[in-house]
Amino acid sequence: MSGPLAALVGRYRNDRLARSSVHLMVNNVVATGLGFVAWIVTTRLWASSEVGDAAAAISAAGLAASLAMLGVQGTLLRFVPLSTDARGLLGTAIAVTAPVAVVLGLCFGIWQSGGLSGGHSRVAALALFVALVVALVLKSVVEAAVVAIRATGAVIAANASGNAAKIASVAVLGVLSTGPLGIVVGTLVAATTALVMLVRAAQVGDILAGPQHASVAVVRSLHRYSLTFYFNGLIGGIPALALPILVRERLGSDAAAYWYIASLMALALFQLPAAVGTALLVEGSHRRGELLRLVLSAARGLALVMVPVIVIAVIAAPWVLHLFGATYVDQSTSPFRIMAVSGLLVSASYLLGDVLFVRRRLGPLVALNVVNAVVVIGLAARATSLDGVAWAWLVGEVANVAMFAVLIPLFPERGKLPEEVTR
Repeated sequence: MSGPLAALVGRYRNDRLARSSVHLMVNNVVATGLGFVAWIVTTRLWASSEVGDAAAAISAAGLAASLAMLGVQGTLLRFVPLSTDARGLLGTAIAVTAPVAVVLGLCFGIWQSGGLSGGHSRVAALALFVALVVALVLKSVVEAAVVAIRATGAVIAANASGNAAKIASVAVLGVLSTGPLGIVVGTLVAATTALVMLVRAAQVGDILAGPQHASVAVVRSLHRYSLTFYFNGLIGGIPALALPILVRERLGSDAAAYWYIASLMALALFQLPAAVGTALLVEGSHRRGELLRLVLSAARGLALVMVPVIVIAVIAAPWVLHLFGATYVDQSTSPFRIMAVSGLLVSASYLLGDVLFVRRRLGPLVALNVVNAVVVIGLAARATSLDGVAWAWLVGEVANVAMFAVLIPLFPERGKLPEEVTR
């Protein structure tokens, strides 16, 4: 083996950033591919109005889970690599987030259970909604810890298994005419299956291999970082989670279904830079002195991947959407293409955001994401079509990159790391 292929293989073997990025990309490709199959089955077995109602409920559950995370996901990615008590960090994260997930699941579930029940018991719909929020939170917490110990292969297996279980469950539930509730049950099955496998991986990695303990010292030491990460991640995720709900309220349940599938495809593209961003955050935490070199290396690799992927996706969109149904081709192609074009901007945002994360300069990130959320939600609320909502997304990404270019030179790395992490 020689030439460019040999160079790529050598880089994969010798560069942890490249290896972790590839593993996380494979995870996202596999998970997204199986997720697409599940949604194809869903759109074929449920009416578009039912898909729209379920999509809004799933987005609401994701928003509730984001609220309940309290920033611990980024804290685990950032500090597990440095900690002598990773078990204490994970135990604290679980103890803090699980009760919040139950409370927020109840609050959001009361809001969503009416449209979600579809003629079934509202109590059952509420219980399933709460279970979904809790499962999403615990999965995210444990997955972050597993990624932080570089066991990314286990993440691939867990998410692939979860989505395979979802395909099987929605195929059965769709035949039984369970309404929007059945779609949510399929999502719960996927999250629970993946969580079980991630817990096993954490046990093998010795961060869940014994009694878990919540540490007050850890909370005191990292609460400012976690809360800042929390507000940043929450606000940064609001546009993607809120838009399906906003579309359903303004344009109807059918439009919510068409938007959800278009955004699902676009967000699948964005999983590639997300994977590289996660790997960069972990490697940057291990190798802070090499941060600039790591960012430039990640940017080159992403550009080589994202440009052809975006071009192919834009061209192939109608054929892919035909798998979901003819009406999805008519209604989802144009908004998807507009969002797909923003892929390079999204890639830049992930990498530039990691620079501020590693520098522990999360305050500017919160401010940046507030502006982005206001721009996207504000413009989308005035939109009268799905194309208008997609343009709102693109304008928000342009604003993101422009603000990063201004903020990064102004905020160098902070000095000392929290004592409770490093001692």
